[in-house]
This record gives sequence, C-alpha cells and structure tokens, in this order.
Amino acid sequence: MAYNMKKRLRHSEAHTERDLLLFRAVAFAVCAMFAVLYAQTPLYADDLWYLEGMKPQTSGFRAFVACLHTVGRHWLHDTGRLANLICPPFLTLMPKWVYGIMIAAAIYMLIDYGRRISQAPPLSVRAGLWLVAVVFAFPWLDCMLSVVFSLNYVLPAAMSAVLVWYLLQGLHGRRYGRAGTMWLSLLAFATAWMHEGLSVPLAAAMAAYVLFGDRSRLGNVRWPLVAFAAGCVAIFVAPAFWNRLGNVEGNLPRRTRWEWVANFVAFNFFSYAYVAFMAFSLCFRRVRRKMTAGTVFGGQAAGFLAFALASTAMMALFMVGPRVGAFAQMAGAAGVLWLGSLYPVVLRRRMPALAGWAVLVAMCMVSMAVSLAVQPRLEREYMQVVEQAATSDDGAVFVDCTDMRPGIDFFRPAYSLTSFALSNERAGNFYCGRPVYILPRALSGFGASHATVCASDSALLLFDGKVVFRGNVPHNNMRLVLTLADGGRLETRCQGRNFTGADGLPYAWLRPHVSFTGRTVHAVDARRVER
Repeated sequence: MAYNMKKRLRHSEAHTERDLLLFRAVAFAVCAMFAVLYAQTPLYADDLWYLEGMKPQTSGFRAFVACLHTVGRHWLHDTGRLANLICPPFLTLMPKWVYGIMIAAAIYMLIDYGRRISQAPPLSVRAGLWLVAVVFAFPWLDCMLSVVFSLNYVLPAAMSAVLVWYLLQGLHGRRYGRAGTMWLSLLAFATAWMHEGLSVPLAAAMAAYVLFGDRSRLGNVRWPLVAFAAGCVAIFVAPAFWNRLGNVEGNLPRRTRWEWVANFVAFNFFSYAYVAFMAFSLCFRRVRRKMTAGTVFGGQAAGFLAFALASTAMMALFMVGPRVGAFAQMAGAAGVLWLGSLYPVVLRRRMPALAGWAVLVAMCMVSMAVSLAVQPRLEREYMQVVEQAATSDDGAVFVDCTDMRPGIDFFRPAYSLTSFALSNERAGNFYCGRPVYILPRALSGFGASHATVCASDSALLLFDGKVVFRGNVPHNNMRLVLTLADGGRLETRCQGRNFTGADGLPYAWLRPHVSFTGRTVHAVDARRVER
C-alpha cells in the first residue's frame, strides 16, 4: 500500500510538472508574438513627443546627453514616475527588437505570476481565463504598443505581479535571507516608483492586509514594505507631479449619468466583478469563517477589495482613457480567479477543464496571429500618411484611416496609428518640422458653402455629421455639447485639427474624444461650452 501511495505521488508530481511546462510553453508562444508586434510597430503617440529635440542625436555620446536632458525636463515639468524617466534611453539607445523582447518577457511574467497569485492549476479553466484577461482585458487599444505607454503600464503591471507573489510567500511563512530581502526591497522600491496609478491602490491593499490579515508574519517582509513606501515618496517629491496634478482633466464622455457608470464598468469591470463575487461568497458560512480578521485569507481578500476601491477613486479623478483601469483590471481578474478556487465543483474534473482551457488558449492564439497578419497593412498605412504629410502645404492630410472598432484582430485599435498619432503638434514636428493634422477624406475640398451653420452656435458648421470650426483652433481642449442624430446629448472635449478649405479660409475639424474609443458620433447641432 505504501508503495502504491508513493507511486501515485510521483505520478501526480510528474503530471503537475508536465501541465506547468505546457502552460509556460503557451505563455511563451503568446509572448513571442508580442515581441514581433512590438519590434514591427513604428514609434507613435507619446514616443514622438519624447523624441522631440532628440532626432539628430541618434547614437553615441550625444544621444546619451540628449537622453539626460529629456529625463531632467520631464522630472521638472511632466511627471516624476520612474516609468517616464527611463523612456528616453529605450527610444534612442536600444534597438526596437531588443525592446520588443524585453516587454514580451514582462508580459510573460505577468501571465506566469498572475496565475500563481490566482492559485489556478496550469491547465485549468481559471488559468485559461487569466491568459484571456491579459490578452483581451488589458487596455491594449490605448496605445499599449508604444514604448512610452508600455513602460508606464505593461512593465509596472508585470513588476507588481512578481512583487505581490513574493510578498504573499513571505506572509505564508517563507523567510528571505539578506540577499533575497535586498532584491525584494529593490523590486518594491522600483514598483512603487513606476506609476502612482499602481502604487496608490497597491498601498491601499497593503494597508487593508495590515488591518484585516495575519500581522504575525509581517516581519518577514518589513523591509520590502518600507522600500515600497520610499518608492511612493519618490513619485510625490518630483516637482512635475504637483504641476501635473493640477492640469490633468478627465476625458470620459458625460452623456448621461448612466453612460458615465457604464464606461467605468467597461474600463474596470474586473474590479466590480470581484466586489460582486466577494459579496456573493460572504453569503456562505465557510467563506465568512475564512474571512475572520487575523487570517491570511481575510487579509488577501481585503487587499483585493481595497485595490478595487482605490483604483475606482483614481479613475473618477483622472479618467483620461481606458489605460487608467489597466492595473485594476489585472488585480480584479486575479482576485476573481483566486476566489474561484472556493468553487471547484465540475471544473476540477480533468477532461472538462482541459477542454475549456484549450478553447480559451485558442481564442488568444487566433487573436495574436490575426494581429500579426494585419500588422504590415497598418504599417504601410502609417508610412503613407507620413509621406503625404511631408508634401502637404499646411500639414493637413485627408485620408480614411483604419477604424478603431475592436475585431478578431484585437490589437488593431491599439495600432490604428494614423487615427491620432500625427495629429498633435509635437509629433508633426518630429516627422515634418511642423504640425500635422489628419482629417477624413470627406473634408478634402471642404468650404463653408458645403456645410450648414449650427443653430446653437454660428461659429460651428456641420458637414456629414462632423463639426467644423470657422478658423484655426489654438488648443485641443475645446468643449462642446453635441446634439446627436438619435436625439441624445453629449458633452465632451474635442481635439481640433486645422486645415485650409477649398475657399482658402482656415477651418478646424473638431473630433470628439469619445470617437477615439471607437464610438461613431453623428451630430446634428453643437455649441461651445466655456471652461
């Protein structure tokens, strides 16, 4: 009997090792495709802003000096995040393929350590759902294939997954030696310094664990916790942080109160799913017993909840796009799947679990493969716009770019570069030495005689559902109240794109920020709102 038990144990261990190897092979394949995507993606969005003034210094010591100058400028005037301060070297001193491999490695760590935090077996449905969360729920549509945005969101998310895993190991009794404590403290310091959108909710989660969890083992991770606090301070002492705090304004469209709520749920739905799942779980006595104050389980559950609430508060203050919910999405997904371990039921049976896992993995693989297939077309579209902009008299380029609506090639909206990559002044300066404005092909040859005057504001014209301003727009913060074709009203900020009409007069197309998320806006009236 003893021999049979040992044989079963060895067989189970071998089975687990094979399962883990297969899961990691899938994760490696997904990340290899990510590496190719990053390597082939031209610089766009904020990448071009960071390269402003650095284009001539492409290599050597001059490039290094230019990087230092850019770092100092951003520290004083833009942000104190470590993620932003390390951008210039990656943009100038490192080949793009090397950067692609580095970010792919970060995504691999996010997949691997996130699965560990959720306590999902490698070939379980929960492990497949975690892979789907990374590939689909992470806000890739918000420029995450750019260098600057990936350093601000992808890399910190991966670092936080590694940090949380090792902190939890310490709370479960693992002791780290001097070298391990020093390494973990450096990781904690860098993670906290990377991005305040991550460090503030993570600090709230740590505080919740201290209040509701088992404090007897906090000594195992006291120095990493101190280092994390120091990293938070490093962000807040930066001169640029306070300047940015007073100038960031949310772009989330406010059509109705319910639309505001719907957008919050869409950009951060896993956090709210965790809150709902936790409320459901507390209806069961065995869960309430586990949640008793002073347990590791209760502290971890409270930590996920605190992260969700803190990230929601930050989204309410600084909703500038789906990326604000990036960290909350990943933390909420891990929390939901971690709670799912309380409900094994059918999914513990191997064949149904394998079938569900295979379907979820296939979804991710198909999406990644199609994304790679459309990459050359998008890159050609991007370069054509650059060429047309170089020969344009006023910097206006009339072209119908790839739309931003998500499809089976889920990364298409993220890589719809020409939708707005060259539409700001600094990006245009990088390529053409002057502002570049990308407009719909329908506005080519536009004149006031082709449009109707808005009933609510005579300075605004309507043409094919688009709002055009008489004259150039000196800024991108014009706010409009739009009356839509369906009778609804929408108040939103608009980005102005200047051009010269067929009648020789200056105009500006006012594009609502909500259209950047794929929503079609057809206006029948508009009026300006003073800030």
